[in-house]
Parts: sequence; structure tokens; C-alpha cells
Amino acid sequence: MPKLSELPLQGLASTTPPRCLAEREAFLASPDLPLVSVIIPTHDRPETLASCLEGVLAQHYPRFEVIIVDNSPSTNATEQFLTQTYGTHSQVRYLREERPGASWARNCGIAAAQGEILAFTDDDVVLDPYWLVELVRGFRQAEKVACVTGLVLPLELEQPAQFWFEQYAGFTKGFQRRLFDMKEHHPRMPLHPYMAGRFGTGASMAFTASFLKSIDGFDPALGGLGPSKNGQDISVFFEVMMHGYRLVYEPRALLYHLHRRDYSGLRRQLYNYSVGFTAHLTKCVWDHPLLLFDLLPQLVSSFFFAFFNRSARNRLQQSSYPKELKQLELKGMLFGPLAYWQSRRITAKTWKKA
Repeated sequence: MPKLSELPLQGLASTTPPRCLAEREAFLASPDLPLVSVIIPTHDRPETLASCLEGVLAQHYPRFEVIIVDNSPSTNATEQFLTQTYGTHSQVRYLREERPGASWARNCGIAAAQGEILAFTDDDVVLDPYWLVELVRGFRQAEKVACVTGLVLPLELEQPAQFWFEQYAGFTKGFQRRLFDMKEHHPRMPLHPYMAGRFGTGASMAFTASFLKSIDGFDPALGGLGPSKNGQDISVFFEVMMHGYRLVYEPRALLYHLHRRDYSGLRRQLYNYSVGFTAHLTKCVWDHPLLLFDLLPQLVSSFFFAFFNRSARNRLQQSSYPKELKQLELKGMLFGPLAYWQSRRITAKTWKKA
């Protein structure tokens, strides 16, 4: 908006739209907008899925399909809800994946997707109407962009567990657009690109379909049947870097996530995140053995970052933050390498049965 010289009674006004809106509308007027497949894994939560779907279908983007992957459901409630509510809606497709785990569900969606860009979110989020537009715009911010992540804010902060999750790390990665790669956009921070959680989160991410298919999607040994339930998202972010592509963090792609309200749920979540992180590091070395010589010297600084009270990661933790959560975090990190090995064995057996 132009500079202000006075504040009239009728409020602020402008004869031209703000530049950010003008740029967005110009993008939407492009004749070559790609088809996007929005993939949403869900498990026995038709109530939250209903709210999420309303936000997806209200997106101000002209070309997208929605793929709901019902992951190892215990009832037919989700299928019945979608049949009754969206049975005649051409944009919404229903798939069922019997193997439990986010990786299996997402890979099921990838196999069926028709889009040039594959966007992923969770069933417990509320989407800004321009979330999808801004994710897609992120791919045009630089050359060789294979992934775009978005800003995830808490939907509510009412219970202690929700505050503690924000103090632990939360999903927010800042309010400035950032580019990441291994060259000119290297952040010069410890454990880059291994600490890939700083790039974004699985609740708001999009990839080119060609890239995801070239790496065979998400690793079921991270987020499958085995003891390693997390880490599959940051593992793919890591692969973006290793394959020479760029990742864009775009805070204009905004959504709100419903954090767990109960302490027991938070305990499980943080433990699983910790297991997933070191399981991801184990996968890095498993797939790229020479990286061990690069990773080992950085583990000391990563331990400081994770557990020292004055580190950048922990500076928001208040005196009320439970010490038990710190202990669970350490316990999970120590178990992560073994969890990944066990998960690989279980995944191999699952593939043979399939």
C-alpha cells in the first residue's frame, strides 16, 4: 500500500490491490497451472476428516483432485461418510490401504495420483483458502525445486500439553520464505541436511510427482508396521537435498493443526518423534555409507542442540516443561537405530507377503 500521510475517517483505502494479491491473481490467471493431487491419509477419524475436507474443497485453485486414503480402518465409518457426503463429487476419490502406517497410506495415494504435483496434509488440520495456491507458487521461486513446505500454526492453545508441544518444537518454521539446497542456499547450520525437520513438516508439504516416484515414495520402515513410527517426512526432505534439488519453505501456504490435548498422547508423540529422528539418521548412513564420516563429527553438536537448556531449540521451554518429556526424548533417540533395523526386517516380510 502507498505511504500514509493521514488517517481519514473512512479508514485505509487503496485504489490498487496490494502487490501480494496482485501477484497471486496473476499466477492464478496463468494458462499452464499444473494439476495437483491432494493426498490425505486418515485412520478412524471421520469427524476431523469432515472439517479438513471442507477446507480442501474450498481452495482457491482451479485444478486439483483429492485422494482420501483410509489407512487400516477398524470400521467402515470413513467410507460411509465419504460415500454419503461426497459420493457424487468428481474431485474426491476414496482408497483403502490395509497396511498400517503413514508411509503405506501415502504411497497408496501416490500410486493412484494423476497430478503433476502431489500435496500432502493430515486429517486434523484447518486450511487457509490459499494454502494450495501458495504451495504451487513455491515451485516457481527457483530452479530445480522438488519440494515446497508450508507454515503450520496451532489451531488452539488451551491445554498444557498443547503449550508443551509448542515449547518442544512445534511445527512453525518461521514467517519468512527460505530456500534450501547444498550449495548457494546452504544454511551453514550444524547437521545440514540431516536435521531435515527444520525444512517443514508432513502436515503441509508438496513434491513434484516425478521426484517422489524416482525415490519410490516414502520409506515404510519409517512410518509403517515396525517400531519406527515417524521420520518418513524428514527422510524425503533429506533426499531432496541429496539428489541436488531445492526445497522451498513458503509461509504463505498456511494451515492450522489441532495439537494433542492429552498428556499421554503428547508423551507418545514426542517419543515417536525422537525414535524417528535417529531412525532417519540410521537410514541416511544405511543408504549412503560414506556419509558416516560426515555425520559422526556433528553428533556432539546435535546432542547439545537437543538437550542443553540454553540451545536455540530449547530456549522457549519454561520451568513447567516436564522433565519426563526430556527423558523420553533421550530414550527414543537411543532406540531409534535399533528401531529402524527392526522396521526394515518387518517391512521386508510385508513386501514378500504382498
